Amino acid sequence: MVPGYVPELFLNASSTKDKLVSLLSVYPYLSTRRMHHLLKKQYATNITYQAVHKTLKQMVKQGVLQFDGKNYSINPGWINRLRLFVEKINNNNDNKLKNIKRIDYGKILDMSNKDTINFVLQTRKEFDQFYFKIRIELIKLMNSLPKTERIVFHHIGHLYISLSHPTEEHEFIEDLKKTSAKAYYFVKGDGPVDQWATKIYNNSPVTIFLGSRNELTRLILLYPTHLIEIYYSQRTNEIFRRLYERKWSIEQVKMGELFDELYTVNDPIQIIINKDPLIIDTIKKFSTDLLSKHKISELRFLKTIEEIITERDIKGVSKLREYLPKHYCKEAANYILDNKGNVIIITGFYVRGRNTAETDGLIGAVFLAKALEKIGCNVTFITDMYASPILCKLAKNRIIEFPITTLDESEKLAEKYIREINPNLIISIERAGLSESGRYYNIRSKDITKHTAKLDPFFTLFDKTISIADTGNEIGMGNLINEIKKEIPSIVPSKTKTKHLILGTTTNWATYGLIIALSILSNKKLVRIDEVPILKKIIKLGGVDGLTKKKEISYDSFTPLQSKEIIDSLQAFISD
Repeated sequence: MVPGYVPELFLNASSTKDKLVSLLSVYPYLSTRRMHHLLKKQYATNITYQAVHKTLKQMVKQGVLQFDGKNYSINPGWINRLRLFVEKINNNNDNKLKNIKRIDYGKILDMSNKDTINFVLQTRKEFDQFYFKIRIELIKLMNSLPKTERIVFHHIGHLYISLSHPTEEHEFIEDLKKTSAKAYYFVKGDGPVDQWATKIYNNSPVTIFLGSRNELTRLILLYPTHLIEIYYSQRTNEIFRRLYERKWSIEQVKMGELFDELYTVNDPIQIIINKDPLIIDTIKKFSTDLLSKHKISELRFLKTIEEIITERDIKGVSKLREYLPKHYCKEAANYILDNKGNVIIITGFYVRGRNTAETDGLIGAVFLAKALEKIGCNVTFITDMYASPILCKLAKNRIIEFPITTLDESEKLAEKYIREINPNLIISIERAGLSESGRYYNIRSKDITKHTAKLDPFFTLFDKTISIADTGNEIGMGNLINEIKKEIPSIVPSKTKTKHLILGTTTNWATYGLIIALSILSNKKLVRIDEVPILKKIIKLGGVDGLTKKKEISYDSFTPLQSKEIIDSLQAFISD
């Protein structure tokens, strides 16, 4: 039995239904009021209490949830339907023919025999058995090759396998990892269903390129020693067309009907296998040329670093991304590598009414300092009286507490520290910047001048600078002051400019993006980003969430669970 719908869970949740199921999977019993609160807090949604109540009632009627008069919980019957749905998929695979006598795997794998092998499989079950077995065997052959040659190319129409046989695809991923091999999938399809199916490849050695417009008319599996060409019948192509066209969510795909149609009727599939090195090299060149068009050396995944760090935007900062270079993290990282040496990191943002610094920015600053030290830099922190006591407990670097004084005195003091430290680079991370009026403002446009040390002179007196920001009122946002006035008119923008500007939904995420870009260009993982321990420490030392103004384990209202998805997506760029 197919369930009412297949949910997209946790931080990928798109619909209100998905979000509610995600919440109840973590917190088993919740009232309407509590779920409304969590939706607003964890998903930054503006949904009304009445809309949540209405959706919950609908889900109870559909059998997805159950209600005990006070709290809602997930209906075990619906979970069972989901389980049966998955079992049906697995059974379709488990019932494959045990042996296909007409396929001589010994002959296929015998590298002394270069003859072309050509045969036809009559059913989808036969094809699946061949497909899964031959991939395993060809990966084994790669073990004897140098690691640089352990590369697989798949040219396919859609990501059908990950939808229909996720277990086998996970096994394929694990085999690639064991062999230290990489795989590149060029997928013609780029619709929502294909995009949904890419999730299985997160944090794996498989890189997906959707919407790859090549001229191939058949499916191709290219391994270092074998070229496998697959020709589907017109009928199969029609089934896939119906599966993927005009489908805007996974819920619209009738998987049960698809399996019934594919697996119950004979559907001949032609297979041609070639081991001729000249032919393999030709297709390999075609594949690598296509790879270079996708700029794989600079961008390994479907989303750019910049797209990832501006996801779940709640302040409007993503509107400003189009005014910056496409790969602004990479450009800033290159700039750092060209100016290694003494680095000043300026950070710490005062939270009005709490007499302390906010959690966002401090975490990223500590991790960036560690990454910079790994590439040979010497880091000094400069901050104010509110962040200094916290940073002293977080970092072993030199920490300078800058006084809150006049702009003239601040300029003299900044000039003194620049002469003393002799920096190669100055970086601002989540630091309030002077507005055109000469005052400092927070995200709510409240004046915080009395509590803000004037650190802008470091960026007017020194020209090799980078800023990392997430709103518009920080140092560096002067680069986009006119765009901020147009796109985010509620913000009083900073006028202070820097050489490079990095934007993110949170400054921590933006800093992580820079760290990952540095790691890619350095060809090594500089730091492992695990922010929960340091976040807890900041809260214990008096820091608060800058948006909620509460001493809670979050920053800019984002919980560690929400941040983890962003961090995992970023760290996948440098996964082993």
